[in-house]
Amino acid sequence: MRNMLGELKNIFYFDVCGQINTEKTLELAIQRARELNLNKLIVASETGISALKAVDMLRNSGISLIVVTSAAGAKIENTVVEALKNRHSRQEDMESGRKKGARIVRATDPL
Repeated sequence: MRNMLGELKNIFYFDVCGQINTEKTLELAIQRARELNLNKLIVASETGISALKAVDMLRNSGISLIVVTSAAGAKIENTVVEALKNRHSRQEDMESGRKKGARIVRATDPL
């Protein structure tokens, strides 16, 4: 609905936080990208799990994927992310995403 002051849009609220929301978040982002005729989607992925999910969901969509990950050498000890990295090979996931067409961006921390 549009009027001279703005536009009303739907919003989705998740009941819980966490990895369980990744697929729905990507689904909504892809839907919105299509509505706006965007041809690129940027996804943050620390472990590579979200990146691989995005690669699969964007296959043959005409939308290219840019994955932004943490700076090389970033310390994440004693966190859930560290546990995921120990269980899951981040480097292998990122390389797999790259081979499937994702562009991986890794920079340094600014300060």
